[in-house]
Amino acid sequence: MDPKVVLAILLFAAGCVALVAALELLGRGDGRKGARPEAPRAVHRVAGYAFAVLLAALVVVGVGRLSVTGDQMPLRAVFHMVLAVGIVAVLVVKVLVARFYRPLLKLAPALRLFLFVMTLVVVAISAGFVAVTGG
Repeated sequence: MDPKVVLAILLFAAGCVALVAALELLGRGDGRKGARPEAPRAVHRVAGYAFAVLLAALVVVGVGRLSVTGDQMPLRAVFHMVLAVGIVAVLVVKVLVARFYRPLLKLAPALRLFLFVMTLVVVAISAGFVAVTGG
């Protein structure tokens, strides 16, 4: 299997874990006794760092492929590139809000969901195409 596909699947898995942990933090509200936010917060942080590292690796690989492609890119690759740049931008904004702009923290859930949806679309466009067509 293509290493990019493996990295993309791992990226999506890290995004899923981070999203579920964040939803657990924000969405439960069922008043469970003994429920502590430390575990989901730690899981979200670790999965988020894994997501960022995997995204950086995929960006490096993608830029390498882009440099040999030139201006004759298929439409699927153009969509992939634009969405990937969008993912990087939203991730940077989300991290900036979480780290430095605490009053804007109410925007983090929307940024998180948008980041997840964009990642799902990129993985579906790219890894899905490779899985169906074989390359």
